[in-house]
Amino acid sequence: MSAKEGTPEAERQEEERREKAANERGLVVATWILALVTGLLFLAAAIQAGLFVWQLGYMREGMKDATTAARASKESAETAKLQAEIASGTLQTMRDIAERQLRAYVGISGSSIADVQTGAPMATVIIKNFGQTPAYDVEAWIHLWVAEHPLNEVLPDAPPEMKKAKGTLYPGSTLIFQMPKDPPVKKEYIHLLGTSEGTIYVYGGIIYRDIFNNRRFTKYRLIYGGPHGMTGNLMGNDREGNEAN
Repeated sequence: MSAKEGTPEAERQEEERREKAANERGLVVATWILALVTGLLFLAAAIQAGLFVWQLGYMREGMKDATTAARASKESAETAKLQAEIASGTLQTMRDIAERQLRAYVGISGSSIADVQTGAPMATVIIKNFGQTPAYDVEAWIHLWVAEHPLNEVLPDAPPEMKKAKGTLYPGSTLIFQMPKDPPVKKEYIHLLGTSEGTIYVYGGIIYRDIFNNRRFTKYRLIYGGPHGMTGNLMGNDREGNEAN
């Protein structure tokens, strides 16, 4: 049963109806506002997540760039080290070449032997500086010995009392050494001189200092006789006993 229009009861019911409708409208509005706020929050979260993903990707690219830069820096350092080693090696090679070209080279430029038939042969040896710079503090000696060939004994060194040449030998300059057989060979053995049984050994040594302050040496051993026999007044190199630095 509804209240009659215009009565207090009808007015009360109308008021309740209007209040209920207002509440429902408020609830709908609140629901829409909540949905909107929720959507905005979701959008903000999505944007933040997107920014995080972008930032992470950017950081990864940065790390890649940093790794690439570090690798490039390492490779550059290794390349620079290799180039420095090559330059150092090239410089040392150039120095070695220059030293070989400019240093003194002292060796034998000629030799001969005379008076073999007398039993007192006289050996002559000429040493020369074949280099382009002087040889300093040159010391040289020569000795003569008669023995079988090939040798079955050790040739003696120069006697302590033997005079040795000393001085400076300039480029192209020579020194002449002569050494007689003293005492002479006994008469009954003279016919063996210049053969394998009586080979004449002429040997000696040269030490000197080059312009680069390096100590150098030359050892020589010449023979008259041996496996080739006698050839005029010429001597030849023995198979051993000839070396130099």
